[in-house]
Amino acid sequence: MTRDEETLSERIRALHARIAYMCLEPGKGIDTMRMVQIYSGMVCELLLEYELPGEMMASFMGDMAKALRLEDGEIVIEEMAFPPIYVLDKEIEFGRSFAREITFDNWDDVHDGLKTLSNLIVHDFNLWEEVTLDKKESYALFHECLRFALAFEFAAQDICDMLIEEKIGKESWSLGDCISGLSAIAGYQAGLGQKRKPPHRDPISEIDEIIFILTQEATRLGVPGGKDWRAGLAANDMPINPPMELIDGALPLCMKYAAFIDVSCDMHIAALVAKACGRMIAVAAGGDFPEIEPAIAKPLAMMALTESHRYQEDKKFGSEYR
Repeated sequence: MTRDEETLSERIRALHARIAYMCLEPGKGIDTMRMVQIYSGMVCELLLEYELPGEMMASFMGDMAKALRLEDGEIVIEEMAFPPIYVLDKEIEFGRSFAREITFDNWDDVHDGLKTLSNLIVHDFNLWEEVTLDKKESYALFHECLRFALAFEFAAQDICDMLIEEKIGKESWSLGDCISGLSAIAGYQAGLGQKRKPPHRDPISEIDEIIFILTQEATRLGVPGGKDWRAGLAANDMPINPPMELIDGALPLCMKYAAFIDVSCDMHIAALVAKACGRMIAVAAGGDFPEIEPAIAKPLAMMALTESHRYQEDKKFGSEYR
């Protein structure tokens, strides 16, 4: 091992120690689920350095399976085994930010970084098996979290590109239409998720989960923060007015893309679309000379999202405001 490789390995191991300390719960030990999510974000960030991240992911997971000496046979992870989608997104992005602290001078550094990270993850999975979590289950959870991490990034970019090409380029939609359409679909799908929500699920409402994902994505990409996201929203006693024309126009594209990347859960689809919307807001309202002022773009998105969610609630519970 060269001196540069040793330095890179030491930096990754130092990050690993920091993450383990952050995931330590007094009296309970390591929060393994949180570490799995952060690991998936770190690996995702490195895989995105490659031209074909999906193929590299398959190779990475195959090497991990061999190192863990796992037998053939897929382990099915139930949806309820995962944390709420906004937590998953937050921890994945946290892991990605950790990975960005590592400086890579060439492709060999990225490869070496993945190898070191793989060794650390395998070590932890074997260690956890002695205490709490079977290594097969750890591997399966990590695989799904990593798949979601890549799906989040691909979807955020690809859905924006599809709307720009298909709706703006061919149907003369504006950026405001795209923002409203995407946020409305996110609220619409979140409403479907709420209808199917198990009674023991996290008490945070689906609409708040999706709002968190959308606003955090926009803020990460430079949209100014503040309290003006909800400026001018309609009161609850106002007639429900979702932008159904925009939903009908963009929903087929989003659903087709979700099926393509094998995402079927309503809340997961809502999260993917919310991230795409956050990125679209950053395109329209970011920079020194925004096409749409942030003070307009942010409540525009929030209005469409909340109205579409109210529409789904109205269909479920009924309302006097029809």
